[in-house]
Amino acid sequence: NDYRYELVFSRQEKFDTAQNQEQVDWTLLKDQKLEIRAWTDGDIFQPLGMEGHQKISDFLINEKVDQFTKESQAVLTANGEIIWVCGKRIADWVKLTPHTQETAVLNRTFLPL
Repeated sequence: NDYRYELVFSRQEKFDTAQNQEQVDWTLLKDQKLEIRAWTDGDIFQPLGMEGHQKISDFLINEKVDQFTKESQAVLTANGEIIWVCGKRIADWVKLTPHTQETAVLNRTFLPL
């Protein structure tokens, strides 16, 4: 299965609860190198709303992701730190806050075969 990924900049806060769309604080990310890659064993991140960090493998188990989907799960990184388990959840440190000045919308679109 293939996906198309987009990053759309916005000054408005429009929240869509779609699974394949997230909003992040662009001010925190605009000077960082962004990269989409497959997750690897040992990867960790701080899921939105969680105090500590969690292994991606444990996060995917808790989300009840099936083995096939788990093997092809992508992550978005900023300077090597995972900021989005694509289609699942963003990292807590990139969430929108009252201090957010610029937002970016992350989109993941399924491309049928």
